[in-house]
Amino acid sequence: MKTLSYLGLVIALISLIMMMLGHSGTHELSWKTTQISTYAARAPYDYFITTAMYLASVPLVIVSILVSRYHIIGNTIISHTVPVLLGGAVLGLIMLASYEETARTISSLKQSGYWAIRIQSFHDAGLEIFFYSLAVAVTMIGLINTCLCSRFSLRLIGVIILCSGPLSFLLMTTAWPKLIGIEGISLGVNQRGSLFVLWLAIVFILLQGILMENMSKKAISV
Repeated sequence: MKTLSYLGLVIALISLIMMMLGHSGTHELSWKTTQISTYAARAPYDYFITTAMYLASVPLVIVSILVSRYHIIGNTIISHTVPVLLGGAVLGLIMLASYEETARTISSLKQSGYWAIRIQSFHDAGLEIFFYSLAVAVTMIGLINTCLCSRFSLRLIGVIILCSGPLSFLLMTTAWPKLIGIEGISLGVNQRGSLFVLWLAIVFILLQGILMENMSKKAISV
């Protein structure tokens, strides 16, 4: 379990670095107003972002294994629904990476051809499936940990994970960037803030796997 958790942490970190590299270079795009999908389609180093998306699916698979095989959130009926949600998130992320954005706005989409509209439809569907599946999955993991874990450290991690789901939704859908002085269109800020919170939630879940194995080894040695 610890090896899997460490592997997930390394790949999650690599995916974050690749995402940052994809935002580099000289271009007219602004991370404050432009969504990640547009960078993946038009930025000079767009292939870094696409690679980051594919890599980010691996930690989700590892979390699903930790839940279903190692029962890090117990072995209940509710816990068995989490791998299903994580599988949906992986599927949505792969769709998002595979079907590149073809239109940034509705008006430009109306002027596109049949195949461009078809690709954009799969892209948008992938984003919705990925985001909502992952947000619900981490919320459930956090809720189960908070309710069932007896150790304070694990319960604290559970509270952090529990809060990350609703927080990611609020960061995605509200006008919070105005509170920090960002005026005008802030779709890019909203999306990056929301997805970073979900990334942190996955990191905490992987850390929980490491912590649980360390605790079990100490209990056996005693």
